[in-house]
Amino acid sequence: MMQPLSFGQVVPNMGSIRIPLGDSEMGVFSVSGPRDMVVELNLDLPEYLEFSNGNGDFRIPVDLEVSMANRNENNIDHAEPLPDPNIRFSIYEDSDEQQVTDRTAATATAYIYVYGLIEVGDIPAGSYDADVFLTVEYE
Repeated sequence: MMQPLSFGQVVPNMGSIRIPLGDSEMGVFSVSGPRDMVVELNLDLPEYLEFSNGNGDFRIPVDLEVSMANRNENNIDHAEPLPDPNIRFSIYEDSDEQQVTDRTAATATAYIYVYGLIEVGDIPAGSYDADVFLTVEYE
């Protein structure tokens, strides 16, 4: 993971907090390999942020979204929403519109962006977290 997703400090009954695509607090993963390699990506996204004391009674609902940019640039302008967090794709996708400085590079990197919304209700103050698991299978 290049950068973890963070909703920052929240207070009870704060309501909706959205981290949009492109926000400095969105999560960013990178997947690198031979530019013509096909990979299978599986993201396991949580439904809740859980109170860090281990008490499952206190949770914050989370609705996460995922986008991917596979043009060898960490650039949200090239990102496409992924309706399903489980997908097969080429690490590098060429585009006629794209101005690429080196089309002969042997390797490339795809970028996966995780962002979304939480609904903060009547919860105790403290730390809430969850894990996003990314599995990549190189084919």
